[in-house]
This record gives sequence, C-alpha cells and structure tokens, in this order.
Amino acid sequence: MIPSRTGQSGLPFGAAAMLFDRIGKANFLPALFAAAAELVPCDGGCIMEYFEDRKPIYLFHKPSPSRTVQVDAYFDGPYVLDPFFRLHMVEGAGEGVYWLGDVAGDDFTRSDYYKTFYALTDAFDELDLHVTGPGGLRLSVFLVRSRQSGRFDRSDEAELAAFLPVARAALLRHVAISASADEPPAPEDIWHAKLLVTFGHFAASVLTSREREVVMFMLNGYSAGLTGEKLGISEGTVRNHRKAIHKKLDIGSQAELFALFLNCIPFADADRPTDPLIAYEMAPTRRVLPGKA
Repeated sequence: MIPSRTGQSGLPFGAAAMLFDRIGKANFLPALFAAAAELVPCDGGCIMEYFEDRKPIYLFHKPSPSRTVQVDAYFDGPYVLDPFFRLHMVEGAGEGVYWLGDVAGDDFTRSDYYKTFYALTDAFDELDLHVTGPGGLRLSVFLVRSRQSGRFDRSDEAELAAFLPVARAALLRHVAISASADEPPAPEDIWHAKLLVTFGHFAASVLTSREREVVMFMLNGYSAGLTGEKLGISEGTVRNHRKAIHKKLDIGSQAELFALFLNCIPFADADRPTDPLIAYEMAPTRRVLPGKA
C-alpha cells in the first residue's frame, strides 16, 4: 500500500540535492523519477519523451512490482490511442500536470485499448508531469498506482505541480549538458509516420468527416453521451453515426473497429496522407477480423 504523506511541502532537501548532483550524469533520469515519487508515492511509472516525427520512447521505466509487462506491443501502434499521447501530440497540451481521470474518455476502462494493453500494466490511476523545452522537447514523468493503492487526489496533483519548476530547471540543465556529446541523430521512424497517417485518414474514403470524428472518440474510449457533448450533437445522433460506421466498414462491434484500425497501419503510405483502408482492402492476404469468417 502507498505510505502516507509526511505533510512536508516541497521536495526534501536531500532529494533535491541528489537530483541536482546528478545533472549531466547517466543516472539523472532515475533521480528525477525518484524525486517525483518521494513527493507523490506511487507503485511504478516511467519517463517518456515525445517526438513529432517518430514514436515516443521510454527513457526510464519502473514497472509495478506485482506485474512485469513487455512494452514492445505498446510501441507497435496502440500508443496513438493512449489518452496522454493524444493530449500532447494531437491536442497540443503544453507543460503542466495532468490526471488520467481528467484526460481519458468516460468509457476508457471499456475501450479495447484499455483491455488489450493498459490493463496489462497493472495500472489503476496515473499522474503525468509534462515538461517542454527548447527544440521541441516534450517529456513526461508518469506516476502510476495499482488498484490496491487507490487513486491519486487533487492534493497529489498539487504536490506534483509545485515540483514542476524544479523538475523543469534540472531537466533543461541536464539536456544542455548532454547535448554537448556528439550523438548521431535518430533515423526517421517510418512506422510512426504510418501511424500518424492512419490516425489522421483512417476510413476517410468511406466515412463522412463527422463519422470519422465519432470513430476517433470510439477508439479513445468515449461513450456516446460524452462524444455528443464534445461534438455538440445529441447522444441519439452519435448512436446513429455509430450504426452507419458499422455498416460502412462491415463490422459489428467496437472490438472489430479497433482491430481494423490496427490492421490498416502497415498499409499506410508514410509519404502521402491517404486512407490506408483502401490499400488494406485491396491486399490479397489481409488479416481477418475477429469473428469474421
């Protein structure tokens, strides 16, 4: 179980000294995570960096002690459906502290992304400390709690927000020092480009623009009611759009929609913003959706 907070406001001197002592060193990121976790106790988490032209990467990962998960499947595609990826790379949210409950759709725990990937991490709740900097730097420190430890609360969010200026100062100094090392640039990530094309143009050849908006909310775990609120239409209209989507895509469930989206990714053209569903449907050996003969 998560131990109780000491009541001390701000980062303890010893943790702050350790964090700044490790700036420019290989063990800086574990120290950054440890400092955040000392303020807001957690069961695990990670530090992730986001990019415009390639998939995000784990810079540091501390899995929950109750479950070890292979993360490769996450980076094969489903990360584009992660509420935090959408928050930062699609909606363009800036620096700050974000709580999963404020970011995810109201049907998040019933979404196929949740059931197929998120639930396997043993995560129950999550806080994201997001830092931005020069050169398009986008880095998130994620703190995760298991169901046994319970949810974070607004006081946890406030503690992490108070730590943000310290984390930002330490991180930017670390990046400045590390940049002096001559590292080769990362190669262009074609798979990430395919993902973005799929995310932006999936089923555009058969669905209306409104139906595609509804599809994106479906994939991100939003109920018909909340989708209607976001789009300014009635819940009944959303349900009608969903029926039309199922008919046009020849699917019968949200699970089949999720599978179709993932199956289209390899068929996307990384250089052209076109619907990958067209190439997928023309492929002689395309994968069969669950439940389809």
